[in-house]
Amino acid sequence: MGGHTPDDAGMETDIWSSYWRGPRLVCSLAGTGIGYPEALVEVWRRFFAQFPEGTRLLDIATGNGAVAIIASDTARSLGRRFEVHGCDQADIDPAAHLRGTGFATEGIRFHPRTPAEHTGFPAAYFDVVTGQFALEYTGMPASVVEAARILKPGGTARFILHMKGSEIYTQTERQLQDIHLAMTELGVLQKARAMFAAAWASDSAGGSDEQRLVEARRAQEAYLQAARILDERVPTAAYKELFISILKVVAYQWEHRREQDPREFAARLDAMEREIALAEKRHAAMCEHALDATQVERLKALLEGSGFLPPALGTLKITMNGVEGGVGWDLQVRRG
Repeated sequence: MGGHTPDDAGMETDIWSSYWRGPRLVCSLAGTGIGYPEALVEVWRRFFAQFPEGTRLLDIATGNGAVAIIASDTARSLGRRFEVHGCDQADIDPAAHLRGTGFATEGIRFHPRTPAEHTGFPAAYFDVVTGQFALEYTGMPASVVEAARILKPGGTARFILHMKGSEIYTQTERQLQDIHLAMTELGVLQKARAMFAAAWASDSAGGSDEQRLVEARRAQEAYLQAARILDERVPTAAYKELFISILKVVAYQWEHRREQDPREFAARLDAMEREIALAEKRHAAMCEHALDATQVERLKALLEGSGFLPPALGTLKITMNGVEGGVGWDLQVRRG
């Protein structure tokens, strides 16, 4: 449960290091933006409001620090001072990447390249350890032992974890299917490459080569057929942003193809393909690490066997846009 080979851990570190090099605060719940669902923010605010002045807190696998920021903001709003830390195995730098977004990272100490399994903090240092969509991505046996080591006796841990079958999980599966449709079944970017290459070849011949003209028309029609399918799927797609982005980029480049070096278009397409490939790996990782009921019961037993009191386990649901949806497992536990 939750085991990783060194190669697996290294690959996922690269995936997330790349993702957090931008103004993103959250991954799964807010799509491509930096917003955060207010209902989920309120869940964490209520949790952090119970802790007194001087609380020491560590948020594991923190990414760009969403939960750490909520903890710091909550303390500040209540006139308290918390010592807030966020660690992540990825190469994070939230202070730099969230600059100008309105999310305050001042006073939070971030620790990049610091896995939850080996934080390096002194024993019994923290009052609180948290993780949102975090613990399940780590080597859980080692991370649980480390959490027990760095928590004070009586200290609190709260982990919100991906759940197999939750709305987030189902949405992610659908997004993976959309990526597969665009990139594998339709091969839309490959067809865009072929369309541009054939058009440039025909243009370079001045339109006098009938064979090249025919090839250019065929390549264009092949792309347009794929593009029409994507366009028709946009209203019901789980990953409509991906479809719209592909269609807009190719349309713009096509309109301006005679004004640019073909290598510029190729570089733009290469970059888009790399980003889509990384998104696919992140989505696949989420589905892989989500826990089912049996796995979360094993996690509870692991916690009890590592010095924690019997955990309280629930299913966290929040309402967004008037619709209630399952976020994941909500596990709260105290250090014995």
